[in-house]
Amino acid sequence: TDEILIRLEHVFGIDEDAVLSKSATVNVTALLNEIGFETQGATELTLTANQAKKSQHYLPWSTADQKELSKELNEKEAAKMLEDNEGVITLDPMEIRTALVKVARS
Repeated sequence: TDEILIRLEHVFGIDEDAVLSKSATVNVTALLNEIGFETQGATELTLTANQAKKSQHYLPWSTADQKELSKELNEKEAAKMLEDNEGVITLDPMEIRTALVKVARS
């Protein structure tokens, strides 16, 4: 079993183009099958590829009025995770997604 680091980017911005600025869906499993790899699992990573996206935590910080803000993985992000969607990634405009995919030559 080998691993491939894959990074996908949606290069269009919001409202930059009537059609091309819409969310784009990529079937990573089918893409890798086309070039001779059988996928055996995947883990979505942070952009820097140094930790799993699901385990990413943000530092809490306070604003001027002392309201504590803390960002966690929200429901929309969690629903789009590669490993939960059978190898399918949906990219919103200007979004970059990174994953480590376990593969074997087919």
